[in-house]
Amino acid sequence: MDIDNDYFLGKFSDEMDFTKVLSEGPWVVYDRYLIDQPWTPKLSTLQPYPLNVVAWIRLSS
Repeated sequence: MDIDNDYFLGKFSDEMDFTKVLSEGPWVVYDRYLIDQPWTPKLSTLQPYPLNVVAWIRLSS
């Protein structure tokens, strides 16, 4: 569901699907990377991007 400001809401009925979406990736749709996060009451769609992003970085060697 498109909310506003290029934010989208996804609802999962299965806990395993929810966990897979959050833990696997990165997810790319139409050549754009998606930032996925669980909904919280503090989520604001008025901002064009999240204030905090958790990232896992893999360095070779």
